[in-house]
Amino acid sequence: MDEDEIRKLIAKCKSIIDELLEITHPLAQQVPGGKSHFLKVFEGTYRRANHTLQAIRSLAEEDHLAGGAYILTRSLIEDVVSLEYMRINDAEVKAIKFQDFEWIQSLDDATYFQEHGLDEDPQVKLGIKKVRDEAEKVKDKFVYNKKSGELNKSWDGVSVEIMLNKIAEANPKDFGKRDRRLTRRAYLLGNRKTHFNPIDIKTYLNQSFMDMDYLQSMQEALIMAISSYVRLTTRYRDAISHDADENLFDDIAKHSKALLLSLDS
Repeated sequence: MDEDEIRKLIAKCKSIIDELLEITHPLAQQVPGGKSHFLKVFEGTYRRANHTLQAIRSLAEEDHLAGGAYILTRSLIEDVVSLEYMRINDAEVKAIKFQDFEWIQSLDDATYFQEHGLDEDPQVKLGIKKVRDEAEKVKDKFVYNKKSGELNKSWDGVSVEIMLNKIAEANPKDFGKRDRRLTRRAYLLGNRKTHFNPIDIKTYLNQSFMDMDYLQSMQEALIMAISSYVRLTTRYRDAISHDADENLFDDIAKHSKALLLSLDS
């Protein structure tokens, strides 16, 4: 694609995102009932994803902010993969484990505070005691090395890449080869832009490289952001409907899918 074609596609993506944000606003504001832990995790994830897509749309107004848009798209991709992985592996059990991991993360924070003398405030010390008590109750779920007692650094102890492999094994048609290929590519490039990376830094040393990267990265970021958000939308709608035992927000799901398909037209 030449520059004019890429710019036309970027403009189309921005229009699609505007419409997506408008039609999914009721869903993002929805507070589902029920006692499903998976649905509660999905509620928070979807609302955050909606805010993330708003931020991506704002960054899309300036070519040179493409790197920031890609970093946020990476976040959406991780949300999609994590929830798909949770969904195919006894969603309620995984959701509870995910929520319990809050105490392991907080324990890491508490340890860090103590090591660096940041826990002098009595309220902080009181909070650390509660964190240690709660972490003790759930830590057996997260033991990585039984001999040393070392705990996982992520909620289920697996990488996004492994999650993708598990998703492919469980349901290859639902998350097809093309979807996995594009997801892996975008996640890899998003990682490069997120972290201190020599390949990405080199781009910013040459104006022609920067100009080329801006357009290519913005195009890819917006396409993957739309794809990821639509998948989250349809899955969230499914989760709400399943929990309520009735067909809800079907019009939003269908409209969202149609917008995604319009990218190819």
